[in-house]
Amino acid sequence: MRKIITFFIIFFLSFAFSRAESIKNYNIKINLNRDSSLDIEENITYDFGQSQKHGIFRFIPLVFQVKGQEKWGGLLEREIKISDLRVLRNGGKEPIAELDEKDSNGNYFIKIGSPHKSYQGIQKYTIGYRVRGSLRYFEDFDEIYWNATGLDWPVIIEQARVELGSNLPELKFEKPSCYQGRLKSAEACQVTKEGGGKNIVFTSTRPLNPGEGLTVAASFKKGLVKKEEFWTLSSAGFWVGFLSLLAALIGAMVFYIRSFLNKYNPHKPVITVYYPYKNYHPALTGYLIDKKFDSSDLTAGILNLAQKGFLEIEKLKERTFLFGPDNYEFRAKVEYDDLKDDLDKLFYSLIFKNEKDPIIDSNLSFLRAGFPWEYDEKGEFRKKVRLSDISERARDVLKIKNRINSWLNSYALDNAIIEKSQNQLFWVVAAFIFAGIFVSASFFPKLTGLLILLEFLSIIVIAVTSYRYTKKGWEIKNNLEGFKKFLSLTEKERMEFFNAPEKNPKEFFEYLPYAIAFGVEKKWAEQFKNTPLDKPEWYKGADNFSVGVFVSELDNLNSEIQSSIATAAASGSGSGGGGFSGGGAGGGGGGSW
Repeated sequence: MRKIITFFIIFFLSFAFSRAESIKNYNIKINLNRDSSLDIEENITYDFGQSQKHGIFRFIPLVFQVKGQEKWGGLLEREIKISDLRVLRNGGKEPIAELDEKDSNGNYFIKIGSPHKSYQGIQKYTIGYRVRGSLRYFEDFDEIYWNATGLDWPVIIEQARVELGSNLPELKFEKPSCYQGRLKSAEACQVTKEGGGKNIVFTSTRPLNPGEGLTVAASFKKGLVKKEEFWTLSSAGFWVGFLSLLAALIGAMVFYIRSFLNKYNPHKPVITVYYPYKNYHPALTGYLIDKKFDSSDLTAGILNLAQKGFLEIEKLKERTFLFGPDNYEFRAKVEYDDLKDDLDKLFYSLIFKNEKDPIIDSNLSFLRAGFPWEYDEKGEFRKKVRLSDISERARDVLKIKNRINSWLNSYALDNAIIEKSQNQLFWVVAAFIFAGIFVSASFFPKLTGLLILLEFLSIIVIAVTSYRYTKKGWEIKNNLEGFKKFLSLTEKERMEFFNAPEKNPKEFFEYLPYAIAFGVEKKWAEQFKNTPLDKPEWYKGADNFSVGVFVSELDNLNSEIQSSIATAAASGSGSGGGGFSGGGAGGGGGGSW
């Protein structure tokens, strides 16, 4: 027990008296040249303590802002250039493990040392380099404003000192200022003039904690040195440039795609027509308008089966909850074999399954895999299904929704309503994309990967939308738009058309599936609100039948189907004062490795 206690005492004492890493002295010499460049020598006495380290690293930001001298509204900012690097350790040449003249963060980065050597204790490093483009030029004077040590050292700097001098005999520094502490700290440090102002010494008045640094500034007579400035895109300018490039590419692609898709478009105004194009199926008319299969098309397809006498719909009175959703029952009135239209087969198969048919259809065979067979309690195939049962299979509807879209797309292709010219569109868009990648790699290298991702995603989108209407397709589409316009007329507008057909109950029920597919069933019903209509034989609902109530019930039905599908989807898955620490050019920081 005594040995254990002794061990822990020795351990904690050794830990308590172990020496942490620090910078003993950070001495910097700055010499101003006539070409406005600065020769800088940083002498860093670094104490590794008892740690084994390979060396130190240093990074210096390459951009800075001069308040009041922004260009293009701040889209451009000043940039410095660093050259003539030399590195020593304890007076001897030291290898450089890594050098990046502009890393991903916009810093000049240098890692000093070798991964094959390690050091302890105090090591003296010298980092020498030349800086161009760091001076600030004002109307009456020029200025050095240099963030000497940087603010990003994770260790204490026990003492920092900067010596500022010049090779120009006629130059004298004026209004020298020194700031110490964290970013934007105005805490002053010691300033000493030597040689009548030809040399200035700036010294910290206390140890600088991690995250603190020393910044110096001094002005001098204008015109003594060459004016040299370098400009680069600021962060805001970078994003403006990138987004402008992206917008230009997208705009060019959109322009081409629109031109491509509208090749056969006659660009004629939509004229009101009173009949659907050659009695096209309601679900197909809805698909041809927006090129997607949705709940309205499903409702229209089901209602069309009822209108043709293939199906009976009844609104049930019971509810699962007091304020729960309405329920509906669908009863088949014919066998699958009696159906002749492929689209009727499609919607019949979405509701009822027929195991007696070994092959549903060569084009619709995917429905067999999409839906499970269902039987009633007697083991017989169901001939009536409730909406709640369809809701339970809504996930299955979702699984094959894209395949239904694909089937409808093939149907439109086979009937020369649309055409596919993917290769032509692909290569033109690919040319835009590769041009964007080239420009991005040249000017926005950090976002090249993002641009590539966005642009290849656009290829996928374009591949999906690379179908265009044929001449026949535009004829059909314009007819359907005109028919939709007719279904949306008000009573007054209808009366203004001298050749509009007379309203009759047969017309209302016959065109109601189209109105649902177009989403204008309420406007269509409004035209018949004062017209006496008998309840259709295929609908079993309220005893007191009215157009408004009937359409409202159908709207509820559509909402329940849409809600079922949505639920299934959701369950899936400066110098002279006024300056501050950290201002000006330079800065950065470093550490050990």
